Amino acid sequence: MMLERAFDAPAQIDGAVVAEGVAPDKSAMPDHSELTLGLAEKAFAIIGADTFTVSARLSVDDPRTLRNFGLLESMLLMAYNDGKADALHDRGGAVGDAMSSEEHEHFDAMAAEVEGDLKAEGAKIYRITHHYDIGNQDVYVEHPTGDVDGKQVALYLWFKAWDWFGSSVLISNLGIASVMVAFYGFRHCAAHPFSTTVDLYSDAEGLPGYDALMSDASLHREGLRDAMAPHVVGSAG
Repeated sequence: MMLERAFDAPAQIDGAVVAEGVAPDKSAMPDHSELTLGLAEKAFAIIGADTFTVSARLSVDDPRTLRNFGLLESMLLMAYNDGKADALHDRGGAVGDAMSSEEHEHFDAMAAEVEGDLKAEGAKIYRITHHYDIGNQDVYVEHPTGDVDGKQVALYLWFKAWDWFGSSVLISNLGIASVMVAFYGFRHCAAHPFSTTVDLYSDAEGLPGYDALMSDASLHREGLRDAMAPHVVGSAG
């Protein structure tokens, strides 16, 4: 699945605003190699004032607001890998076609590093979702050390809600996430392309090891029921 975003505002990289069709000011950029900067300038020259297709794995609220230079690199990586930037082919060019052999080598090394960093970050992040959500109700949480299995915690809370409030009710994704934050050391965080998905419907159906999960004393916390109650949707039965 591809997401197509229109560029209709000035670009911003680490606080530096870039006018459409104008390469970013080197003095305002983070300390990166000239070759990497050249790739960024080339990308802006090709796609900066038009449309950029980026993989749905990336969660970028506004492609014009780039939190840092590495995010631009990862966007280029994903677009290049997903059919060598399909949207650019319609305009007679692609990111890959515009690169020299030296740039290709640098891009490959840069891409591997960026993807490795993203995967390492994502290993500690969980996307709480539900198969039957209407619209995007996903909530992301991160454990600072990654030592706590967020999927196990989320499913434990889901089943405890069933025990306490009945199987005819639901507890919202935000409710599960908020309790994980309040009782298990997680923190809310932004969407991440390599997070672990916890589907409160699909993952709960026929869960192997249910008995072991629910009898795990390390997951017990006083006050969970009261904390979850405000997030229950439906009538207990």
